[in-house]
Amino acid sequence: MSELSVGQLKGLTVNNNVITVPSGHTLYAPGHVIQVQEFRGGVELTTTGPTVDIINASITTKSTNSRLYIQYYTGQILVESASSNPRITFFVDGVDQGLDTDHIFYGVGTGFRPVVTLPLLSTSTVSAGAHTVSIKGSSYNGGLVRYNYQAPTGTEPRRSRLIIMEIAA
Repeated sequence: MSELSVGQLKGLTVNNNVITVPSGHTLYAPGHVIQVQEFRGGVELTTTGPTVDIINASITTKSTNSRLYIQYYTGQILVESASSNPRITFFVDGVDQGLDTDHIFYGVGTGFRPVVTLPLLSTSTVSAGAHTVSIKGSSYNGGLVRYNYQAPTGTEPRRSRLIIMEIAA
């Protein structure tokens, strides 16, 4: 077997375009996952309108041109006022990614909101280096909303979870 150092590889058609990368080396192929990181929400957060930070996560991307696939599991949300609706917003490096969550939770009244997983692909590519992903919550219409609701003592808290995948562009 021979070894060759290059900037770009193309598989041979006689080998079904397959390229084998030896261990200790890295290959970033478009559309493939480069890394995955997971973060957990912490304490219960309450709001009657103003935005609260549910999770702030930092990821250092490895590729010079990649996208972030973000998956957010809401954890337990408790609404204590019939006029309020939880609103969740996603930010990458301070830029709102434009996901409308108002209609996911709208019109249910008081009580617990369904626990859902929200997927999002960042709206633009990111360069290699440090990036911040923020999940923020607020109360639409001003009623009391509790994020990461901590159930009574003796039961497992239903905290939020954030998974960030770096995908080669």
